[in-house]
Amino acid sequence: MKPYHQKNIHPYDEWYQTPIGRLIDERRKKIMVDMISPKCGERLLCVGFAAAHYMSFFRTKDCLVTGLERSVEMLSAARQRIGDHGDFYLGDAEDLPFSDNEFDIVILIFTLETSNDPQRVISEAIRVCKGRVFLGVLNKYPLSRSYRNQWEFGSPPAPLRFYHIGELTRMIKNQLGEASIRWGSVFFFPCAWYGIASSLDRFIPVWKNPFGAFLCLSFPVAYRYTTIQEPVRTAYQVRKGRHPAPGVVREINKDAGSNAL
Repeated sequence: MKPYHQKNIHPYDEWYQTPIGRLIDERRKKIMVDMISPKCGERLLCVGFAAAHYMSFFRTKDCLVTGLERSVEMLSAARQRIGDHGDFYLGDAEDLPFSDNEFDIVILIFTLETSNDPQRVISEAIRVCKGRVFLGVLNKYPLSRSYRNQWEFGSPPAPLRFYHIGELTRMIKNQLGEASIRWGSVFFFPCAWYGIASSLDRFIPVWKNPFGAFLCLSFPVAYRYTTIQEPVRTAYQVRKGRHPAPGVVREINKDAGSNAL
């Protein structure tokens, strides 16, 4: 998965202060909260574009937030925004540096769009989760495509891949079988219309509606593994194979990110 670099992304904090930015941000966050119902004290991992932005929001819901960034530049920007109010790690969504069952909620926002192996990304999200996973993607077949063709992405690191609801549900069921999936979408009009059509947009049903530009799903994950939460550095020295012991890579990547800032 190719990382976003800070210089290739519009300053999204400024964009979120524009009228269209505030509207889009509000609608996305509302459907996210409706789907995952975050609770006080739950551990939440945010993987994907603008992780710090969503971490700040879920801190207001009293969640314990962690973010994963794919580049040192974005990790630095996230630390500047959140400070000591969340944990940050440098890593990749296809190989998450966390233990099994470590988080109550895992959120993937615009992560599958640039992934070389989206099935692996979903598998990793399920592995580190013991509660709910949320996926937010750009719809392949929206009623209007103007929403997905502008604003936040700036210059993406690779051509973006779009998804429809059938693809996403198949990838989830490949991992979990007959999973209980909630899904919906928002944003049905061209962006230029939202000065006059924003009120109308709110009256369009979002649940099981496949035509919105922002398509999202959530599904529960059962606790399946014994979690190793703390790093065991000696295990890292003796373990053979591609992955060190759970928890070790997480600590090493966190240190590496700190040293790179």
